[in-house]
This record gives sequence, structure tokens and C-alpha cells, in this order.
Amino acid sequence: MKAINYFIILFLGLSSLSFYGQNTSSNNQETTSIIESLQNGENYSIEITSLGCFHGSRQMVIISKEVDIITAQLGETSINLTSSDIETLNRFEIELRALQIGGCTTIDTYVLSYQGQTFRTSDGTCNWFGYRKIIKMFA
Repeated sequence: MKAINYFIILFLGLSSLSFYGQNTSSNNQETTSIIESLQNGENYSIEITSLGCFHGSRQMVIISKEVDIITAQLGETSINLTSSDIETLNRFEIELRALQIGGCTTIDTYVLSYQGQTFRTSDGTCNWFGYRKIIKMFA
């Protein structure tokens, strides 16, 4: 049974490696972040999958804008975003799009989805941990 679990973790880790730097968005020249583009009545998602030798997790953050108020939802927790939170999300996306390939056994895969477009990339640097900045907003 341990061998099967190890194989599954290895397979998922290797599958994540194949996504390094892949941008499946149709527009690679975006200069405006998603949160800056968000209009009333719209939302976007940030899916975060982290796989390592001894762990695996997946979380989804939904960012929405209604009546000029931007909210974020993680699981059952929803918060109104402050200007500092919005700047954190803006910086997160800019840094995420600029990530370089790493060589760590822990791979964090990020999928940003907005208006039918998807940006997918993986962080294997073991020194960025961009998701922590987002999750911290809910603490």
C-alpha cells in the first residue's frame, strides 16, 4: 500500500512538472492584472495545488466584485478586501507570471481563471511561496 501511495505522489509531482511556465491564456502580453480589470458582477479564481514528498493540498480562492466592493472567498470564509489586500493580489499575479523554473521536490501549481481564459504555471523554486500571501489575508 505504501508503494501505491508513493507512486501516486510521484506521478502527480511529475505531472505538475510538465506545466512549468505554461501559459494557456490566449493573450501572453497582458499588462493589467486581473484584479485591476475586474468589473462589477465579475469574479475570477485562483486554484492552488501543492504537492511534495510528504504532502498534497488543493485550495481555491474566488475573488468577486459587486457594487465596487471586492471580496475574496476561501472555503466557507469570505472577506471584504482592503486596498492592501488588493495590492497583495496584484503583486502576487505579477510575481507569478514572472516565475522561473526551480528544482525543488515541492511543486506549487497555480491556475488563474477569468472570463474563460486560464493562466497556469508551477513554482518549484522552494523560496517564493506566493500562496502564503493570499491565505494570510484570511487569518
